[in-house]
Order: sequence, then structure tokens, then C-alpha cells
Amino acid sequence: MLFIFAKKKYINLIGREYIVSGLTYLSNRMNIQSDDYMEPVVFINDALFLSGTSEPLLNYDVVLDPKKAKELLFDQNLSEPYLNWSDFFSALISDLILDKDYKNSQKEIIDNAKKLKGDVLKDNIRKRKAFLLRKKNGLIDNGEYDLFVNEVTDEAINMLNWVATQRYLKGYLEGSMLEEVFLIFKKGCMPCGINRDGRTLSVFNPNVLKKY
Repeated sequence: MLFIFAKKKYINLIGREYIVSGLTYLSNRMNIQSDDYMEPVVFINDALFLSGTSEPLLNYDVVLDPKKAKELLFDQNLSEPYLNWSDFFSALISDLILDKDYKNSQKEIIDNAKKLKGDVLKDNIRKRKAFLLRKKNGLIDNGEYDLFVNEVTDEAINMLNWVATQRYLKGYLEGSMLEEVFLIFKKGCMPCGINRDGRTLSVFNPNVLKKY
């Protein structure tokens, strides 16, 4: 575990500012600060999470049917041109699980996530912002949208946790598949499948569920 010592310094940890007397914690080996590796986990509380986008989704296999998106995510036997998502993702994270610092990464991420959840005031502000954004985007009182989000949120949280784990263990790996998954989430969409070429991701855009 690596520390950098300083007299007194402000750091930003999970959206909150702290005065640190003596040291600033940095993730082992890659010198990644906690707000960097926690970014994917913090994003779960962002108003953009699964909010959809009106921007074009280039270089992806865009799925327009929420039922098909869930089939690609959860079904075991898929027809051409798709691979089993669970098998693909398990292979994607296998090296991370075998990393000698994997257990440390999970402890740090979980501990920081608990601190985030404990910030009641900011959590209420986030929820209010999320409500206003959903209202603006036509998602209030949208049962079909809520059902979809409820059914995929656990899987989304799992994916984002693995992005955070990779950052903790290996730093920011531009162009990696896990970072590509995070980019899709930041567009407001849901990664839901992989083409048999092993490169083309399927993406569901919740924009199609909006009511205007």
C-alpha cells in the first residue's frame, strides 16, 4: 500500500472534501487516487445512470427492444451473432480475480462505498437531481422504464464494480473493454451483449422507453 506524505492537504473523496493531516492515500502500484477508481461506483448515483441518450450510438450493436436486451444479458443459449454475456464477462475479469491485491481492492471499494451511502444530505440532493432529470426526460410515472431499470440494476452495479476494481489494480486502461463498458453507462445506456467477434458490444438505449 502506497502513501504520499504532506503537511496538510485537501483531497476529494467520493464527492466530499476532507482535510488530511499527514498523508494522502493512493491506490497501490498505479498511484490511482480513490476518487479515480471510485468514479464508476459513484456513477450509480448519478442522474445520468440509465437515463438514455439522444446522441447517435456509433460502433455498437444498438438494441431497441428491452426484452431482447434482457435476453442478451441473462439467457444462456443465444442465437447468432451473440455470445453468452455471462461467460464473456467472466473471462474479462478472470485476471483481476487472480491478482494478489484483489481482496484489498474489494475492501477499499466497499469501505468507500459505505462512506458514500452515509452522506445523507448529498444523497438526498442526488435523488432530487435524478427526479428532476427524469421529469425533464419524460421518465416520471413510467412503469415500463422502472421495470427495466429494476431488473438490470444489479447487473449494472456488478459491471461498474469491476471497472472500479480494474482501475484500483491496474490504473486507467484506455481502450480496455471494461472502460468501454463504463463509457456506455456514461452515455446513459446499458451494455447488454457481445457479438461473436468478441469486440462489438450490444447496447440498449433507455431513450426508447420515454413517454412524452
